[in-house]
Amino acid sequence: MPTPSYTVTCTQNKLITHNVHEVRITKPEGFTFEPGQFALLDVPLIDNPDDIQTRAYSIASTPDEENLLFVIKVKPGGRAGRWVEEQLKEGDEVHLQGPLGNFTFDSKDDRDCLYVCTGVGITPFRSHILSTLKAGKNRKIDLIIGVFAEEDIFWTDMHKELTSTHPNVHIHITLSEPKPTWKGLKGRVQEVIPMIENFKERSIYLCGNPAMTSDVKRLCLEEWNIPKERVHMEGYI
Repeated sequence: MPTPSYTVTCTQNKLITHNVHEVRITKPEGFTFEPGQFALLDVPLIDNPDDIQTRAYSIASTPDEENLLFVIKVKPGGRAGRWVEEQLKEGDEVHLQGPLGNFTFDSKDDRDCLYVCTGVGITPFRSHILSTLKAGKNRKIDLIIGVFAEEDIFWTDMHKELTSTHPNVHIHITLSEPKPTWKGLKGRVQEVIPMIENFKERSIYLCGNPAMTSDVKRLCLEEWNIPKERVHMEGYI
């Protein structure tokens, strides 16, 4: 069965760090998805608009939000980066296909959750976590975020709101290349995981750099003896 295609409208293109854009588009009528799924966006070549390729982006919004939210990282020379930096603006048409993917959570799973991400790998976890909280689930949720430097952190207001209003939510940010003034965690996400209470008993979700997700999955299965059915992974290139 072919994936549904839609023509929608960009409602916001906002730079949220030095190289990350938050893009909101109208949600097509009848478009339904599960937290953790993604969509394919048509990305034109700036110098030749007829040259179009698709790029996959996780849906950061929850199913009940009015618009669809995507996070797009600008990579030097990248097609999508040039598109969001130089061309895409409010009111523009956007073509998408979706939803796709199975990086979703089992609503019947009442285990505590551990989310581990690097960079924009946090994107699907926004939908996961907010949807879980809206459903009234009282499980413990720990989110480990790994980035290079402090200027790579985004959604800090959301982090503060989540942890201040939900005592069961804890967010841990670790920097691999921190400045001397950084007072928080330092190092790789792999080093933070063992600090989390009862992490071996949780459902674990991994998203971000493929090298990280593969290594953490290996640690979970081979060193920490976590059953493979409780380890869920999505790699970002």
